[in-house]
Amino acid sequence: MFVEKTPNEPLVDALKRGEEWAYRLLVHREQDRIFNVCCRYIGNAEDAKDAAQETFIRVIRSIRQFRGESSLRTWLYRITINVCKNFVRDRSRAGYDREEPLDALQDESGMARATVVANPNPGPDELASGNELEEALSQSVAGLAEHYRAAFILRHQEGLTYEEIAQALDIPTGTVRSRLSEARQQLRKKLAPWLNEARGQPSKAGRSSAGTR
Repeated sequence: MFVEKTPNEPLVDALKRGEEWAYRLLVHREQDRIFNVCCRYIGNAEDAKDAAQETFIRVIRSIRQFRGESSLRTWLYRITINVCKNFVRDRSRAGYDREEPLDALQDESGMARATVVANPNPGPDELASGNELEEALSQSVAGLAEHYRAAFILRHQEGLTYEEIAQALDIPTGTVRSRLSEARQQLRKKLAPWLNEARGQPSKAGRSSAGTR
């Protein structure tokens, strides 16, 4: 059996042969990453669990279609985003909308992962308000239009390159850049009250609108 650092090619070959150990290894290696993407995209952990499970089901069903034109992980991101889009659209058609704080997405120190739109070197005030800012960021990202949301999550919360995002979303690299620029601009506006407060500046707007859509 291969260890966790197995190169993608032997793993893919084993998946295509239907070998159970390969599926178990794939889930072990990618489940946390896939679940976190689903959480950030959908906006709540309960639906994200279902979406992550559906993602792996689709991976197994379609693995023989994987031709290696991108990395396996980039291909997984593509399937994950498509599954999440379907979940959000189905939920919207059903008139059902549920959001909850995504505390599980904080790092081990408890620091909010909002450094993209905030100060990359937060001071004591920013650290103290980290949990509240994290919740505001989660709600604001979930409130972005789908095409902005996907690009932002893959770039700033998953660390993909522009080229990898282009492959995952099947769009030109230039489109990735423009979507990211617009997403950042929208998030800065939504999070301005929290960021101003963290910097000791008065807020000009109420903070209840960050999660509105």
